[in-house]
Amino acid sequence: MRNGVVLDVLETLLRISAHPDIAEVYRYGQGNALSPDGIGIRYRSGAEGYLWIASGVAQPQPLPGVLTSYRHRAQHLVKLVADLLEVAEPFAAWETVGYAGTALKPCGLRVTTRDGDTVALRVTSAGAPVPEGDEVAFPDYVVPMDVKAWETTPGR
Repeated sequence: MRNGVVLDVLETLLRISAHPDIAEVYRYGQGNALSPDGIGIRYRSGAEGYLWIASGVAQPQPLPGVLTSYRHRAQHLVKLVADLLEVAEPFAAWETVGYAGTALKPCGLRVTTRDGDTVALRVTSAGAPVPEGDEVAFPDYVVPMDVKAWETTPGR
């Protein structure tokens, strides 16, 4: 399975997640080292999250019991994507990972597709144009079980 197909699946899951803090999901990148392919997420506050095809050595790293401040969205995006993968089960396997040289761990995911390919993803973020608090927006959000039917989503 090509990287673009993995991104297609993740983009679909993010679009149908019905997460109330997500204002927009979009694709970006040129597919090279200077501009890797990825998915951008714009939150209601204007903050951004990015999920992009990564290179480098990734080591398994579980999510901590307490995530970083919500205004630093990267780890919260890792958790959202992990939760979506848990419900939708689009790949043979997945795990949260950390990358050498980064302070934030986990800061990505590694997925194994049903045809055996492995795709590494990094997650980064950019803050909102105005200062935000540390509280998680919509802490009661639960991935809707409709995500399980992601393959039959209209417009997919």
